Amino acid sequence: MIRNNLSCLEEVTNYRSNHSDSYLIVDTNVLLLLLVGIYDKAYLKECSLMKENGKCYGEEHFELMKKILGIFLYRVVITPHILSEINMHSKRISSGRFEAYFSRMLEQLERFKEHYVSMEILSKNDAIIRFGFTDISLVEVAKSNKWVILTDEFQLKRTFSECLPIIYFTNIVTSELMLK
Repeated sequence: MIRNNLSCLEEVTNYRSNHSDSYLIVDTNVLLLLLVGIYDKAYLKECSLMKENGKCYGEEHFELMKKILGIFLYRVVITPHILSEINMHSKRISSGRFEAYFSRMLEQLERFKEHYVSMEILSKNDAIIRFGFTDISLVEVAKSNKWVILTDEFQLKRTFSECLPIIYFTNIVTSELMLK
């Protein structure tokens, strides 16, 4: 069984030092946090994308994202499904900011490794109906490569943390920001 207790930066660092060839697979919401923060940290507090689903991400959350990515030496993986969701959500950036944001987003995304998962593989995962294409693409990439998922989706973490290393961003926020 994999030790999946990655709930603070120290545990993430320890995991990474024992799995130096591992990549970090980043889920949509936390990737949006990174991309909006890279574009303009001050914009995080007014960007509607940072306030959805009970989240209220700001500059301190963006700084935590950078620390996590730094632990993985920016060895980041995304899937085409993530790209599609990022594109869809990014269209909601205010029109006066969209062009500059999109340019910065492209610069950043080009630094990441893209990993394709076929429909044949996705459709064989029993959880596809519950989680959808994007989340299952993350799970399949993590399973096949023994890589780490970074997400803020509790159900994804709860369902797959027994068999996959998952960094649940909410735990990192709690341990690094709220408990200090």
